[in-house]
Amino acid sequence: MIKKTALFLLCCYLFSATELSQFLKLPVLISHYLEHKQQQEDLSLWGFLCIHYANGDVHDSDYLQDMKLPFKTCSNQGHGEKPLNMRLAESLVPEDMVTEYLPPRLGYYKFMETAALRGSIWQPPKLS
Repeated sequence: MIKKTALFLLCCYLFSATELSQFLKLPVLISHYLEHKQQQEDLSLWGFLCIHYANGDVHDSDYLQDMKLPFKTCSNQGHGEKPLNMRLAESLVPEDMVTEYLPPRLGYYKFMETAALRGSIWQPPKLS
């Protein structure tokens, strides 16, 4: 019973927190392939996949149906929230300071950089 419960909870987690739920759209992929196969007799599965996944999003007559295919859109909406430490850091910055965001880097969060403080730490001491 414990193994079944653990497996159930693991499946619930994987389908809700990852993109594993995209595999549930495989019947849509198969039916869309069969529609294309009726229009073009010589279309292979590889050719179909190249048309829909390798060439970007082509805005053709069946664009809305193409967007229902697996891995065409991101269905995992649970990770759009900023981490708590970023929200706390932003709340500590005074409102009158100008802030700008660095462009995102692969594998990193967007880090806030304040224009007024950038480089001021490395300035030589000033005589008053």
